[in-house]
Amino acid sequence: MKDHPLRLTKRGKLQQRRSALNEQIKKQLRLRAGAQNLYNATEDKKIRELVQLELSFLESSLQHLKMELADLNTAWQVYQNDQYGLCANAMPLITLGLKEAKLTDFTVPFQNMLHDYYHQDAALFDNAIKKLNTLRENTMLPSRDEEGVKLLSTYYCQLCHVEKRFFYQSVHKDIYFEWFDAFTGVPSVQRSIAFEKGSVLFNIAALYTQIAVNQVKQNRPRRWTITHIKQEYFQNRSKVHGCQAAVNSFTDAFNTLTHLRSKFANSPSVDMQSDMLDAVLLVIHAQIYECYCEQMFLENETSNNSNSNNLPTAHMLLAKECAHVAACYGRCQTRMSSSSVAPFLPSTWNTLINVKRSFYTALAHLQTACATLSITDANRNDTKKHFTHLFDIAKCKDCAFTYGVELNQPPATSKAQHLLAQIHLRITLTTLDECTVKIRLSKQLRKHAALQHILQQTVQDAKAKLQQCETDDKFADLYEAAPIVPISTLKLNNQNMTWQPMQSDEDDLFKLMGPVSTFCTENQFQPIRTLNLVKDSEISEFGFTVTGDTTPVRVDKVDSRGIAGKAGMKSGDVLLKVNGVPVLWECCTNVQKLINATGRTLSITIQPCDQRTAAAVCNISLPTMNAKTYSPMTTTASSKINRYDDILQETTNTPGLSNRGRMSSATTKQKNKFSRRSFLNLFNIKRHSKSSSAINTLPTHLR
Repeated sequence: MKDHPLRLTKRGKLQQRRSALNEQIKKQLRLRAGAQNLYNATEDKKIRELVQLELSFLESSLQHLKMELADLNTAWQVYQNDQYGLCANAMPLITLGLKEAKLTDFTVPFQNMLHDYYHQDAALFDNAIKKLNTLRENTMLPSRDEEGVKLLSTYYCQLCHVEKRFFYQSVHKDIYFEWFDAFTGVPSVQRSIAFEKGSVLFNIAALYTQIAVNQVKQNRPRRWTITHIKQEYFQNRSKVHGCQAAVNSFTDAFNTLTHLRSKFANSPSVDMQSDMLDAVLLVIHAQIYECYCEQMFLENETSNNSNSNNLPTAHMLLAKECAHVAACYGRCQTRMSSSSVAPFLPSTWNTLINVKRSFYTALAHLQTACATLSITDANRNDTKKHFTHLFDIAKCKDCAFTYGVELNQPPATSKAQHLLAQIHLRITLTTLDECTVKIRLSKQLRKHAALQHILQQTVQDAKAKLQQCETDDKFADLYEAAPIVPISTLKLNNQNMTWQPMQSDEDDLFKLMGPVSTFCTENQFQPIRTLNLVKDSEISEFGFTVTGDTTPVRVDKVDSRGIAGKAGMKSGDVLLKVNGVPVLWECCTNVQKLINATGRTLSITIQPCDQRTAAAVCNISLPTMNAKTYSPMTTTASSKINRYDDILQETTNTPGLSNRGRMSSATTKQKNKFSRRSFLNLFNIKRHSKSSSAINTLPTHLR
């Protein structure tokens, strides 16, 4: 991994710095824990003072390392495409960094599991285990494209298969997953595979955000970038297509984090806790609408040149869209200010979100002013419908609309148009000045020349429009504009916003074991056996039948007096091979044909399993106290069962038995005759079966 080509890129070097910081934070945490233990253990005053001084140094060092990690989480320019210098002149978008992980070796635990639990040859799965280890190692630094997402999704699907085969509540393996927090750098170690799956999902979402930023930065509107960008670049790419791809990528990231939040709760890592995920989801949700707003600006540039009569409507739609983006960032700012989120997120995130909220508010007023100035007699009637729903009438008391016009009607005179546009433009300039001050107060945002350039370009546009609408009204500065209604034409269907991995048995690395529905830790298996059955004649039968609507095929019924029954075959046994031919993935019809095609000799390899597992698959009725007959048992066995039920009934109905704590002599004799072991042997139930209803329903003196 040290010589991996991706580590030579800017993002790879950034990830290496993150990995080094995580190791330093881990070391400082261990030193602090040791010093804290020494401070609590000793009673010497001098030693306590020295340890307390050391603790203060360690705490200061930890804070410094976390500040460096926060700077890495705000290095947005690294994830933006710098081709033709576009990344230096674009509004930055927030991306998630990949979680770092330590290497984990599945070899020894899986080999022990295959040998001890499944009773299979572990050497047959060395290649599969090696591929799984390599796959996990490659997921630690995926490429920033669809291939990287496919790699992480493939590993996640393998974890879903591995979880069923090797991880279970009652099966504990010495496999530890160590992941570092993406925001704090604090390591977390868990044996649960759910923690591993959740961390992979987080990295999938982080990769989607990086892909989205990389796409949208290649297709920014020229209004918000420098004017001397190479014209041939725009002729060779579809600008609108880039914004659409960014919206799709951010939507995929949103879906992945939503799936993570709903399926994996109580995470030991801060970055995957519910409050933190809610804040990150709001940020991604706002950036979805921001990219869509940019797409509308791009489409508006084309429509402006073709049809000038639609200018007021287009500007009003853009104003509503910008107001909606500002409202989304307002919700983000409120959520990120909570006590459960603010200490862990970089402060630059909150500052940038505050700047974007003010910027898009100013942009909404700028578009409203442009829409007002573009109203003419030819398009005034078409503008009324959109103008009516542009402002929030319930909040526009004492606003500029009361100056000689109706609240829900476009201005009828040129003087009213200029006055209304002037008020909105002054709000735009005031809000942009606030954004400039916020950027200057932030150490990280001062490094982004794109923000300052975008603000300067927008200020110049607002001042140019303001010169066109100067009025003689001395009280124009005292008027207030009505709030713009935040409405977006992009409708996200929350019901369909789910992320589901594409799982297939064909992609299972451990397919050689058999179908995962059967060969999983929920079932218990015994050592594999090979039975050589020989018939007396061609017309006789082997004494068993097979069944199975799905793979694998199992033994359905066995004649206890037949050839298979005497050889030890039981109902529910899994068929592995028939005359040396593997049949794990064959249907019941093909297996039956193989059996019928044999002559007098049949070699069959089976995997015995306990009767509870067989009953779950083959619908075998386990013995209960109400059952009287069990096919294919003999008449003698059936009579013993009836007699045994009579004894239990007699014992249960004996008055005062529980008080005296004794039994009659006849019952005592029958107890000795039909002991617990003989009862279990009668039904061929293993003593280690924990779920047999027959054992649980026995009286206490028979257990």
